[in-house]
Amino acid sequence: MRNAPAQFLLASRLVALVLGVAWESRAADVDPARPSDAATSTTRDAARGAPGQTREAVPAAEAASARTGDSAGEGDAPAGAGGNAAATASSESVSREALQLERARASGDAHEIGAALIDLGRMHLRGGSPKEALAVLEEAIEVANRDRNDNIGRAAALTLGDAYHDLKQYDEAERWVERANAYRDQLPERFSAGTTTATAAAVGTDPGVVPATVADAAASASPPGTTAAGRTPDVNAIERMLRQLRWWLALFAVLLVFALWQASRRASGLRARTELLAREQRKLQSANRTLRNETEKYRQLAVQDALTGTMNRQAFAGNLEKLLEHARTFAKPVSLMVFDLDHFKEINDRHGHLAGDGALILVVGVVRDKLGSGDLFGRFGGDEFLVACPDLDRERARSLAEDIRASVQERALRHVPIAMPDLSVSIGVAHAPPGQVVDVPTLFHRADTALYAAKQGGRNRVVLEDNALPSPPKDRSVSRSLVPE
Repeated sequence: MRNAPAQFLLASRLVALVLGVAWESRAADVDPARPSDAATSTTRDAARGAPGQTREAVPAAEAASARTGDSAGEGDAPAGAGGNAAATASSESVSREALQLERARASGDAHEIGAALIDLGRMHLRGGSPKEALAVLEEAIEVANRDRNDNIGRAAALTLGDAYHDLKQYDEAERWVERANAYRDQLPERFSAGTTTATAAAVGTDPGVVPATVADAAASASPPGTTAAGRTPDVNAIERMLRQLRWWLALFAVLLVFALWQASRRASGLRARTELLAREQRKLQSANRTLRNETEKYRQLAVQDALTGTMNRQAFAGNLEKLLEHARTFAKPVSLMVFDLDHFKEINDRHGHLAGDGALILVVGVVRDKLGSGDLFGRFGGDEFLVACPDLDRERARSLAEDIRASVQERALRHVPIAMPDLSVSIGVAHAPPGQVVDVPTLFHRADTALYAAKQGGRNRVVLEDNALPSPPKDRSVSRSLVPE
């Protein structure tokens, strides 16, 4: 929901647009210069002389129209900016009625033309143009006389009386009111004769037999879907429906904006929670890495010598046992070397313990350069070390030990900052042939015996195990066991 703010803005604009249209529609509904739908419909029905309308209904319709016109006229009085708005609305109303007149002329229906002329004349009166209303209303009188429509004639005469009254020609206004009364007096005879004939023709009865009410006869003579005057339902109902639809659209747009706002809030909350969880996850990952590093550090301390980085005594013994088991399984040879530094105590006494540590690190570096990835390298303790090499027979093991001894002696002469010409190593080598069962204590004892022989033979040399070699003293042998008891 990263695009929720943009959607919210778009929906807000949509609401503003729909509300603006709906407000304009409402303004049109309450336009003071435009007669109400009921009044206009009543006036036109009265002017057309609907067959179902009695004599008493005509004056009522005209009275309703007159009341509507009076109220609209009262609202037409301009007052500053409100007067300008009313004049504009009146002009728009005149334009609408003029358009309605054009449609009526196009239809050719004299009733429609007369009613449209009267409506247009009344719009001129409400707009403050009585002179323009005179010409339109006089044309309506001509249409009424030509079509013998007393309803249109009476409505036009009354409106002419209003126009002359606005022009302050009161005698002429009174004359047109008398003309309107004359039209009214002619309504019963023409209305009765016309409806009787139309009813008889519609129901197939004798013209002398009239239905119970004139309105019923007129209704029976009217075709379905039309009014008594023969016109379709008023389009104002459709306009009202459209205006209501605009308001419903506005309500829907408001609800849509509210839903988008709620979705945006939820999305923001979820995004914040996601970011918080991501931060917590990163913290946990960091803590986990730190824990792993610390664990590895302590594991290394448990299996490695702190000074030289080689395996300590216990770790070397465990790995040597696994190596011997693997060699027995696959019939491989294993060689074990045990060596120590010659005259190491003299180096410490002469040059100090730091020099002694340097001598140990030098020897370890030389040995690492000579070993392979599968070889084991550990510190027995002090200046003594252990090397186990799989897949190495006696002669290759002796050759490797001799190479280590010579390299240590050569490197000691070039040691910086202090040369150590007296530094050398003595190495004892033991061998476990393929297929022979040899355990760790036995193999270590044989290598340690060879180392003892190298020491006794003058140091700085390599000695292979041999049954003829003298064994170390018992007290030394017990103290030099590789596997703790």
